[in-house]
Amino acid sequence: MTSIRQALHQLLASPTEVPIEGEAEVVDISRVGASYVRVALRSKDFKKYHDPWPADALKLHLTPGEHRVYTVRSFDADELTVTLDIYDHGVGLGARWLSSLGTGRRVSFTGRRPEFYRSDDVDGYLFVADASAAPAVATIFDTLDQSDSVIALLALPNGGDRDLIRTQKHWDVRCLTDHESLLNEVKLLSLPSGRWQGWVATETEYAQQLRAVILDHHVSLTDLKAGAYWSSTETWTDSYNRSVALFRKLMEEGHDMTDPSILERLTFSEQTSKDADHRP
Repeated sequence: MTSIRQALHQLLASPTEVPIEGEAEVVDISRVGASYVRVALRSKDFKKYHDPWPADALKLHLTPGEHRVYTVRSFDADELTVTLDIYDHGVGLGARWLSSLGTGRRVSFTGRRPEFYRSDDVDGYLFVADASAAPAVATIFDTLDQSDSVIALLALPNGGDRDLIRTQKHWDVRCLTDHESLLNEVKLLSLPSGRWQGWVATETEYAQQLRAVILDHHVSLTDLKAGAYWSSTETWTDSYNRSVALFRKLMEEGHDMTDPSILERLTFSEQTSKDADHRP
């Protein structure tokens, strides 16, 4: 039986997962929900783009030396158009870029970054995310079946954002108001018996706490994908530069940088040193 981490490792290491890069033109901009901007990009360079995996992402180079990573909401291969749903934090480089954006604007990009693998070997899916990861959750939900067992705990402070995510009637989807409520809900959570696949994406410090709680009570390490989408304690650029420095160090040490367990150390370097306690 293949674990989720093994499956993601095989995907990341696959020869078909060739990085893409190029320049795209903004062809449409609209608001979705209360907190998101939908940006459509068209580029001849998307000919090299395969159908995106759920929660796939592209890196947009917003200004010289500065970039941000955004979830691919959809891809139209005929029109060579990628649509991104971008959470508008209201402050920072990304927010300034969004506020100045207009059709015809050009932006360079690189990619890709698959973050979810749908397994037929699990009994259910557990999602824990905040508003920054809602577009990624939405793309994942679009690939799940009505009959799948789903529990999702989402910190969405603005109720107007809940319609961004399609759900099914029997799925257990709970919307919380903040990260503390999210953490408390996870601590109280009792999963049905069976093998559960976990997916976590929130602010950095909370992602680390949530990851630890889920490993202690709910999901096997080999079936958990945890990540941080933003930080409340440092700028995105500082966080990225720190991760790049660690990436280069691990690569020089000979680590396989397509291994999700190694890549997770870029975000959870302190916590991952304790992972041996959670291995089956």
